[in-house]
Amino acid sequence: MRVGEEYQAVVTPQPLASHSPGTDSHLGFDCRLLWRPGVLSNAEVERYEQAYSKTLSMPVPSSRTPDDDEVSFAL
Repeated sequence: MRVGEEYQAVVTPQPLASHSPGTDSHLGFDCRLLWRPGVLSNAEVERYEQAYSKTLSMPVPSSRTPDDDEVSFAL
């Protein structure tokens, strides 16, 4: 995830649609922008990213894992 002014999306004007703005008929509910830049500070975003990365970290293997080249050579 990239946060900051240099990573903001540019929203181009959409052609007129047959349904009202803010709705999407194939989804069946109102579609609207939920993310608002500036609501969270960079420090809060970094804390979240650090906490999330800890939940994704994999344990260190307890045994040696051969790489593909070693396995191919052994065959």
